[in-house]
Amino acid sequence: MKNIIIIVVVIFLILAGFFFFQNREEKVDLVEEEIEKVLTEEEMSDSEDYLDMQGYYLYPPEDYDCEGGFTDGYRYLDAECTPKDRSDYVINVGAGLASSGINWEEGKLVGNQIVVRSFEFTGGQYGKIVCEEFYSEDLKLDAEYYLCKYFEDGDYVITMGVGKSFYHPNSSFARWFEADLVVKEDDDEYTEGDYIDKLVKFLDESVKINWDDYAPES
Repeated sequence: MKNIIIIVVVIFLILAGFFFFQNREEKVDLVEEEIEKVLTEEEMSDSEDYLDMQGYYLYPPEDYDCEGGFTDGYRYLDAECTPKDRSDYVINVGAGLASSGINWEEGKLVGNQIVVRSFEFTGGQYGKIVCEEFYSEDLKLDAEYYLCKYFEDGDYVITMGVGKSFYHPNSSFARWFEADLVVKEDDDEYTEGDYIDKLVKFLDESVKINWDDYAPES
């Protein structure tokens, strides 16, 4: 009888030890999972390096250094983006989304922009700035685009306008922003088309915007 009791006690201790260590291992695994989850979230947060542009977001491509956006906890600045491997141009992106009315009859100035039927900037002209409607399969922002070319303070500037028209019986309007590629140095290696391609690629890679946030209520 005594031997049986000893055997039962030994078995109990073995089982208790087994469950104790198994439970401890499960807790350790849970702690490790939580730590890994936190680290992953922090890494994801670090990788989400973007500029808040007041109405949309700018995610700088790897080959650009950008500064601006929401800063100092209270104001928005235009973003200035400099290519890391070149010094002949910079790209400036405007903070905020402007709003303009839609002229259904003919082109007219709204602020300093030319609004021509449903936000089409076809053949418009403002001073020495010539703007025209623009289309590229490489620019996929679900928007309408216009392109302007002009000289400012001795620099050649290519401006890309990005906008969206909203139609409603009581409130038809457009929301838009602009990005300027400013050629800072003359370089015979690059043509106007090269710079336009650079601007298109930059906008397609960097801009994230949800136009539904600005659609009028039905």
